[in-house]
Amino acid sequence: MKTTSRFCDIFSDYTDDNNVLHFDAFLTSDPDEQGKTVAWLFNGKPYYANAEDQFDPGLREAIQEELNDTIQNHD
Repeated sequence: MKTTSRFCDIFSDYTDDNNVLHFDAFLTSDPDEQGKTVAWLFNGKPYYANAEDQFDPGLREAIQEELNDTIQNHD
């Protein structure tokens, strides 16, 4: 099983008007690189731009952290 992410950085700092959280990823640490949206979280369920990314450990961790934060803030 792959244990390292193919992404250098993953951010989830944008929620759209439909309450969908966007996960943007960067392949390098180049400050000029333009990231791309690789996943969305809606009603506690992740959706992936590329089905293969559902197995990426870095993206899985980022999504799980958001889900954990949602659970903690809901209590």
